[in-house]
Amino acid sequence: RQRQSMGRMDGWIAGNSGARYARDRVRARRGAARRIQAASARSQRCDVTTIVYRDGVLAADDKAWSQGWIMPGTVRKILKTEDGRLLGGLGPLTNCARYIAWLKDVARDEAKRPIIDNDSCIIEVRGYEIIVIHDSGGIGEIEALPYKAFGSGRPVALGALYMGASAFDAVLAAIAHDDSTNGGVESISLNPTQGP
Repeated sequence: RQRQSMGRMDGWIAGNSGARYARDRVRARRGAARRIQAASARSQRCDVTTIVYRDGVLAADDKAWSQGWIMPGTVRKILKTEDGRLLGGLGPLTNCARYIAWLKDVARDEAKRPIIDNDSCIIEVRGYEIIVIHDSGGIGEIEALPYKAFGSGRPVALGALYMGASAFDAVLAAIAHDDSTNGGVESISLNPTQGP
């Protein structure tokens, strides 16, 4: 009799463990989805530039701001690494530059990862389908297709992209309608033969 009840108890534990495992997997998937959405939302906080991705091309405006004033000259906000990734920075220039310098090093040491402040966001395009967002909340992957826009000119750029504009033209639209996106447009491509 005791053996029967032990067998039933073992079966109950095994059955509940399977249900608990499935429930934990669903929770983990939901948690991952929330983290990705939060990373995407945090990337929109950076409010002094516009970076756009479409069809393997990353484009950005080239003006810098300081305390509400447009600085003279131009600034590179996007670059292509030796291993073919496209990187872009939104937020304070020195913070973005420090993180991008670390990120573009193929032999980078994770222990030396720079801290990203709340006002910065780094966009990393890994191929045609994945964009990785690095910000103060961590790292999150989002799907690159069909197109993405980040920064203060995001609403205008998304409208232009929806109507069929290239990444280059979407940044031009943001420059025309967003007071925090200025200057000219720089673009880089995953495909070296592809233009803006």
